[in-house]
Formats: sequence, structure tokens, C-alpha cells
Amino acid sequence: MSRFEIRRGRRELTPDIADRYVDLIDNETGAKARVNLKGANLEQLFLKFDGEKDPVSVVYSYADWEAFERGVSRLKSTDQLDDTQALNAYLLGSEHATWASGTVISPANRLLDGILLTMNPDGSIIDRLEFEPNHDSSHSLLHGYVMNGMFGITDKSESDSGASVTLRVPVGYNMPGYGERVHAYITFSLKKDGLYEQIRIINEGGKPTPISLSRHLSLRVGDIPLDNHYLSMHALGMLETDDVNNPTGRYVPQQLFIPGQPLYLGNINLDGTFVMGD
Repeated sequence: MSRFEIRRGRRELTPDIADRYVDLIDNETGAKARVNLKGANLEQLFLKFDGEKDPVSVVYSYADWEAFERGVSRLKSTDQLDDTQALNAYLLGSEHATWASGTVISPANRLLDGILLTMNPDGSIIDRLEFEPNHDSSHSLLHGYVMNGMFGITDKSESDSGASVTLRVPVGYNMPGYGERVHAYITFSLKKDGLYEQIRIINEGGKPTPISLSRHLSLRVGDIPLDNHYLSMHALGMLETDDVNNPTGRYVPQQLFIPGQPLYLGNINLDGTFVMGD
């Protein structure tokens, strides 16, 4: 057996709903990354830290039933889950990330009024698409629909140096007219020094396609409270947001993060859009 291996699995939520996932495992340290094929979701990550006997979870999960209910309220309100199904989902959900955590966001975190414009550099409009908003307070299309899709594995490998798996994800999943023949190839690689993720976006259609693909991660080290963590970020500035957290499009300076100086989170509330640098 190689030091690193890949295992595939399936969990039944209800008779009609099942989770399919793949585990990347380091048999020497016990480190593990679980990638759910739904949403290309990084739902579990256990890493070995100096001074710790066993690998520590770094994916933030639901703390209790009340927190889970808040997370699935939108699903219940649309009759996708009844109370029994929600309870079953919670029991399984306690193993992995919170609502939307770890999944892929495409074409953007928010589309105000559900409107997506493709424009030339001079500001003239090439294309205008409209989609139904799904977030009442901001009246936006939040996160897109990639998180709802089940995606296939295009490549995988396992050896003594690492294990990797690649998923093929249509960036315009369930969004007619957007991202036709545009795919993201997302590779997760578990190696001796941690987990790596690589994303390649290939436009096979030739049509100009605006995209801001990202991952919705919620991370912390084990059971340590979030306010006892330090965070480093090479942030050049921020995109201003309004009172419901929709970006205004205006670039503003940021003064929280200083290169080389980790920020102690404490009681700081961070929910901003940072512009990153090298």
C-alpha cells in the first residue's frame, strides 16, 4: 500500500438523496481531506500539527442543532427538506462543513438583482443575463448554483509522495446562457506538508465569459475559539460594500492587515471583500 491513497464513499441522506465523496488519506500521519462531489466541496480536512498527537480538524462544522437549523432554514422554507430529513442531514452534517462552506462559488459571490453583464473595455454591453435572486435581504443571486451540482472525476493518482483528484465543474451550472462550454478543473492534492488546490478554467466555446470563481471556506484549528486565531493576508485594499453587504464597485484602502504581521482576531468582525496582492 502506498503512503497516500484515495477512497470513494457514499452516504444516504434520504432514499432519494445521497452524498458521494472521495477521501485523500495519508496513512502515515492520519491526515485526510474529504471532497464531496456535490459542489466540489471541501467538507473535511484533518492535518497533523506539531505538538498534537492526532490530526486536527480545520474545517468549521456546525456547533449544535440550533446553528444547523439556521443554516438549513432556506432549504426548509422551499420544502426541499422536512423535519425528519433535516435531522438526518444534521447527523451527517456534523461530520463536515457548515452551510455552503467549502463549496465553489460561480460566477460571483453575489449578482445584484440577479443581473450579469458582459461588457467591452469601453463599457458597451456585449450580453445581459437575468437570473432569479435567491437572497431576500440583499436581493441578489448569492453564490450561484455550482454548490447544487454533482460533478465527475477526470483524473486521480496516489503514491508515496501524495494523492490527488481532479473534478470537472461547469462554471455556469444551472444558469442557461452563461458559461457555455466553460469548465473549471479543480485539483486537490494531499501531500506530506498539507493540502494544495489548483484551479484551471478553460473556455472551449470562445464566447467572452466574466467569472469570479472562488471557494467558500470556513476554517479554524480544532476546537480553539475563532477569536483566539491569528490571520495573515496580503491585502492591497477592499471593495466597498453597502449595508446589506453588496459590493458598490468602489475600491477603498484597508489598514487591518500589514505584511508579515499576523492579525489577532479577538472580537474583530470580518466579512469584507479584500483585494489580494502577491
